[in-house]
Amino acid sequence: MSIVSLPTVSLGAMHARAVLYANLRDFFRVRQIVEVETAMDDTGDEQTAVFSAMQHLLEAGSGAIYQIGKVFRNEVLDRRHLAEFSVLHWCQPEWDITQALTDITAMFGAIFSGDIEPEQRTYRQAFIPRLGFDPADLSAVELRQQARRLGLNVSLGEDRQAWLDVIFTHFIEPTLGLEMPLFLLYEAAVDAQKRADVYIDGIKVGSVSTANRAVQSGSQYVSVSLGLDRLLMIMLETRQIAKTLSVSQV
Repeated sequence: MSIVSLPTVSLGAMHARAVLYANLRDFFRVRQIVEVETAMDDTGDEQTAVFSAMQHLLEAGSGAIYQIGKVFRNEVLDRRHLAEFSVLHWCQPEWDITQALTDITAMFGAIFSGDIEPEQRTYRQAFIPRLGFDPADLSAVELRQQARRLGLNVSLGEDRQAWLDVIFTHFIEPTLGLEMPLFLLYEAAVDAQKRADVYIDGIKVGSVSTANRAVQSGSQYVSVSLGLDRLLMIMLETRQIAKTLSVSQV
């Protein structure tokens, strides 16, 4: 006889998600930022398609806009990744990344009901005190040696970025944002795209970047992506993203 696996229901997760979405919408309503909805894309890169569609709205004079929607992925699923997940996309014209981080701080204060004072740290500053070396100074071979010293026995060839990523994931990321949210800033040339990742309790919950200048207006805007399921992980104090779902399959 076959055993039927029944869905798991969590009313706590259901109510927490409702509160999160209500707080987000209140935050944007007060700032007169308009909620929009754009069509789903079937190219496999939904996030890029979402921001492309939102850029068209900016070009038409929409002003600041946001949307809450689903993104799908066809990759390995684990405790932090689902096949389908919810994301906040937010586009703010005429801003720089500093202004965006200030408002994200205010948003976190509204979500978590308290005074939030995020730390800011550069990518290099995250490495040096923790591991004792500056990643900008090391070649792929030297990074491989550092990985071996740290106990990582993986084979990544001469892919320097892959070595950086695996060291970062294992030894840096779990230490970020443990006391307060942390904005991890990536160094860039003066005219290049500015970018920051957002961490809470060792979990990457989003990213911020200055987007390419809009074609017609020539103005810069800031794009923000926040993983709502991961924010719910923080709210529900769980390390399993599946527990943020109101109904999930065991």
